[in-house]
Amino acid sequence: MAILSLRDLENFRENGYAVIRQVLNSDLLASIASGVEKNLSSPSSWANDYTPQDSSGRFFDDYVSWQRISEFEETALHSVLPRIAGELLNTSSPRFFHEHVLVKEPGTVTPTP
Repeated sequence: MAILSLRDLENFRENGYAVIRQVLNSDLLASIASGVEKNLSSPSSWANDYTPQDSSGRFFDDYVSWQRISEFEETALHSVLPRIAGELLNTSSPRFFHEHVLVKEPGTVTPTP
């Protein structure tokens, strides 16, 4: 049974994107949030914190963390997302390429590039 509608697929093929709502359940969202917290507390060597020390909020990014943060690996490889990617790309074997975490907390004055 397909997850995506014909309209989702047509929009993706015509415009290069699809807005797909309500596909991530609360357990998966909680798992992703847990992974982000782990990432914030233990960043990789690729991480950047763009917020000056005397500023409010936090603007953080990191990537290439999916192999060390189990929540990211589980989401990328074993959740509903690979199936959705397969439907969008019309393939039975989608390949995971990259993950990137961006966190900009409320009240952060550092501008988004």
